[in-house]
Amino acid sequence: MDPAEAMEQAETPEQVQHYQDIDALAGVMVEDQKLYNYLTSLYQFSEAYEAEWNDKWTQYDAMEQRRIEVGAQRLDWQEIVERWRDEDAKMRIEYVDSLADIMGKVPLYYALHVYASEQLGEELEIDRLHSWSMAMRDWSRFRELYESSADFRGHLSPNQQTSFRILDDWWNSRYSPASDIEAFVASVELLSPVASVTLPTSSSFPYRWTSHSYYHTHCMELFFREFHAMEWEPHVPRPKLRNLIAVRGEAARHAIHMRFAWATHRSLVLETPEDEGPRLPEYMKPVREMDFWKDNIYFQEPQPGDVAQEGYVEKVQSLTNPPLYLWDVQEKKTVRTSDFEKCPDYMCVSHTWGRWTYRPPQMVQVPNVPWEIKANTLYDVRDVPDMLLGLNTEYVWLDLFCLPQDDDDPEHHSEVGNQTAIFRRSKACVAWLNDVEEWTVTSAALSNVALRYLRNTCIHPDLEVSDEVIEATYDAAHSPSELLKRGMRDEPSSWFSSLWTLQETVLCPDLRLCTRTMNVLSDGRGTPISLSTLLTLVKIPTQRPTIPTRDIIGFQNTVHQVPPACQTLQSLSLKTQLGHVMRVLTPIDVMINANLRACKRSRAVAIMSALDVVEWYKERKPDKDGKVSSTGYDDDELILGTFPLSFVREAAKKFGSAFYTAMSDMNSHRMEKFDTLTGYGDYQVGSMMPFTRNHGWVSSVYGAITTSQLRKRDHESVATWVIQENAAVRIRQAGILASSEDAPQEDKPIEALMTIMRSEKIEGSERRKKTADTDPKADMRAKLKELAGKKSIYYAVVLSDDFGQQFGLVLQTAKIRLPTPGIKRYLCKVGFFWTLQMTDPVPSTKVNWVVA
Repeated sequence: MDPAEAMEQAETPEQVQHYQDIDALAGVMVEDQKLYNYLTSLYQFSEAYEAEWNDKWTQYDAMEQRRIEVGAQRLDWQEIVERWRDEDAKMRIEYVDSLADIMGKVPLYYALHVYASEQLGEELEIDRLHSWSMAMRDWSRFRELYESSADFRGHLSPNQQTSFRILDDWWNSRYSPASDIEAFVASVELLSPVASVTLPTSSSFPYRWTSHSYYHTHCMELFFREFHAMEWEPHVPRPKLRNLIAVRGEAARHAIHMRFAWATHRSLVLETPEDEGPRLPEYMKPVREMDFWKDNIYFQEPQPGDVAQEGYVEKVQSLTNPPLYLWDVQEKKTVRTSDFEKCPDYMCVSHTWGRWTYRPPQMVQVPNVPWEIKANTLYDVRDVPDMLLGLNTEYVWLDLFCLPQDDDDPEHHSEVGNQTAIFRRSKACVAWLNDVEEWTVTSAALSNVALRYLRNTCIHPDLEVSDEVIEATYDAAHSPSELLKRGMRDEPSSWFSSLWTLQETVLCPDLRLCTRTMNVLSDGRGTPISLSTLLTLVKIPTQRPTIPTRDIIGFQNTVHQVPPACQTLQSLSLKTQLGHVMRVLTPIDVMINANLRACKRSRAVAIMSALDVVEWYKERKPDKDGKVSSTGYDDDELILGTFPLSFVREAAKKFGSAFYTAMSDMNSHRMEKFDTLTGYGDYQVGSMMPFTRNHGWVSSVYGAITTSQLRKRDHESVATWVIQENAAVRIRQAGILASSEDAPQEDKPIEALMTIMRSEKIEGSERRKKTADTDPKADMRAKLKELAGKKSIYYAVVLSDDFGQQFGLVLQTAKIRLPTPGIKRYLCKVGFFWTLQMTDPVPSTKVNWVVA
């Protein structure tokens, strides 16, 4: 009811008094928005917020009780404020009292405030009503501390350091026109005196920014989310973190593209000599969620050229052992590092050769190498010392010359186990593609990508690109890239198909690409292009920024068609799946990618260092002759003919629930017809395994299901699961969220995104194809019951929890007509689920399962 109308209809003095009192409260809670503005200026659910919130709602509830007692009418505005309270109550479910386990992900300004308070005894004032002036103050203080304090840098995660580098390059216009950042600073100075509670990333923000490129707009959004205090809620971090992580990733992609495009524009359009103008910074690394590696120093490396790099190198060298041998490039001889007072700087060389050795082996003696080397059909190993001169470095580590080639040699065994340290301690790493002669076409393709990026995402007059220049790069890139084998349309260079080189790629994601004669792939300004950078460049980011700008930049499809060389680079990224692996760099994705790679023998040894799964190998004992197997296969069953049991169990223990997140053809193995009631015997199905029996470019294991990495916590039961020799997983405890046997609970539905792997017959053929059936908003119990029908039982089993949202597996088993309590049940993994709302922790249930 309208307040004026209510006053007119009041029947008693008590009702009149009630309407007067509640009208005064309405002025505070609704009409002048003072309460809303005040609460919004505070962190939600902070002590000050709670004190004010509880005080006002105590007054409101007392008046509501009084209203009932005197028989007064409810007023219209009460519906509005009670909806506000309902929304607040929903957010309280996500309340977090500590950020200790996610401090490596919080916005930069908040990390600064925590450090200043806990380490320096400084309390930086928080004034969210004037977040612009606060942002500029914090940005200045952050830059000052980052440059001067190694301790402060050490408190930041690699992703936080990367985000700062992106913003620092942008702020200093290192590879973008200065006019955009000057306009940004002027706008912030204009906004700083004005009190506001509107988020700068919201559609209601009443200001349009000056921007002439997607790069600049994405960097502005990154700055807002990192330094504008209204964009962060420390007690309800999940929604904000999701946005921040996504924006960091997108800004990094645009920074890589803009850095390359800037160099290409200077060399091709402006025709500036390579040695003129300021030196450009190193290429940015992609933003990766590194939770899997958070306790592994090898994967905490700062950005190349960062001030934090020196401290990181010193730390790695103090905690690891150097290689036993190096190759002296100028003297052309193998040398022992123990002969030096300190291990000299060196470069690692990654290459492939093992699959091309002669049968039976033909041994070659290279001068000044202490052991014989197997000859191969790719190149003459005696020519390699002269080739290495082209690297212009003093020392290299190359396995042929620096790793004893006798598998039974104890030094060979120890060096194979020390691969991570050897590659991570190197000053640089190169991929020697000995079947690639030059970079002419590949360079032209990348130049074409750079110019199309400028044309499609930038309207700044200083970065205009003519059709003639783009046409020239198109013509030069009209044949396949040199990264494909000559005469073969879609077969990459041999280096890309080796399992050993996959390991070396993971250990050195920034490795450089070299031709047979050691010519490094570089940009127009002479900066080497790493494999990671190359795989980022092959696909132009097209996501339109959401920040409103004065000039609308459309993604213009005015440029001519994509040249063949660019298409082959995209094809290489997709076929090898390296684009995805290098973007995420999680151990489970690396292990799945290993299915695509070839290895003559010892697959576990070839990939173990990249996965940090090495204890099984180091624990190998010498035999009666004092020899230690380099393969680890002597007393181990090979699961699915691929990896030894001890290796797989160690990987599952290290990866936790992520080990079981692979999608595979086997996930649809029992969907259409569950053809056993008693078990699988020794038949290896492997529905839970992230690897397969067959290896090559077409794999039956597709990839890992993406799971949230905000605050992932494995369900307690997962650590008790045991992998068996026949690729099955023995489960005696499971977190069962729901099953097809559950009674309906309409008052408590579980909404979830569910993906089920299916097998469908191809029309007109006896063959079947595998499909993924995804329901984005399923009632979990109803969906499980629908899937089960009359012959099966389906279970939703929790793998992990992230801020109360559950992720897990869908398992299928046969329905036994007269089940015996406690009988062993045989199941198969057939799908995955993510709950869409917060749920209570799921307790462990005792089961007697074998998941085949």
